[in-house]
Amino acid sequence: LRQETWAGHSERVALVGDAAGFLDGITGEGMSLGLLSARLLAEHTAQALAHGGLTHRELQAYDAARLREWRGLTRLTRTVLWGIRHRWLARWVVRNLARRPQAFEQVLAVGVGEVPLTRFGVRNAVGVLAGV
Repeated sequence: LRQETWAGHSERVALVGDAAGFLDGITGEGMSLGLLSARLLAEHTAQALAHGGLTHRELQAYDAARLREWRGLTRLTRTVLWGIRHRWLARWVVRNLARRPQAFEQVLAVGVGEVPLTRFGVRNAVGVLAGV
């Protein structure tokens, strides 16, 4: 279901959420992207207006920040989609996440864009995959 855009902005227009592109509409990624891109646009718009006005350059900065965040969120989505194709592994991981609530909380934080996937850590990954 992947949908990409050429750019997340144009003259006086900025795209947010699914309108700016998405990888999979079923995993909930679109909701995270919508909230994340709205926050980024609000931050960039407020900063630009405080310094004289919203220009094409500020919209480019928003778009660059949105793309950075989008890449981070799609790493998790790609992993989930890959796991779905390997049902035995998906069941194993879900079972292990149920035993490791802190790791599950971190996965959710990554899924909503609160923290980058890299913060999940090797220790959590090994624990979830190895079942320890």
